[in-house]
Amino acid sequence: MMDLKPVEKSIMTTLMFLHEARFTDLNIFESPTDKFNYHLRNVINMGLIEKKDNGNYSLTSDGMKYVSHLDGFYKSINTQCNTIVLAICKRENNGRIEYLINKRGKQPMKDYYGLPGGKHEIGETLEESVLRELKE
Repeated sequence: MMDLKPVEKSIMTTLMFLHEARFTDLNIFESPTDKFNYHLRNVINMGLIEKKDNGNYSLTSDGMKYVSHLDGFYKSINTQCNTIVLAICKRENNGRIEYLINKRGKQPMKDYYGLPGGKHEIGETLEESVLRELKE
């Protein structure tokens, strides 16, 4: 896994939650333009993001793979198990069976619908993982 600088991780984390973003949207720390451009070019050269024809930036497929291991809150690489948890929540409402689904808010698969779930973290019980994923 590539070790990115904090500004580069910030770029990746921002794009984790957006389909594409403008330069100013990515420069959340308002770094000097030349310094920020340096880091932006680095992640482009690594093949993690690309500049679109409209001037916006988005994750490449390699970038989506990278952010799937990136903790969006701490901007660090996750050290989770390779186990996932899935919560299948159902109820009966006026004779109809209803299932809880969610709309994914970050990459990969942003804006797709599915069942709540995610990565089981080291040190958590399965129940703790499911409850945390439901909150998220």
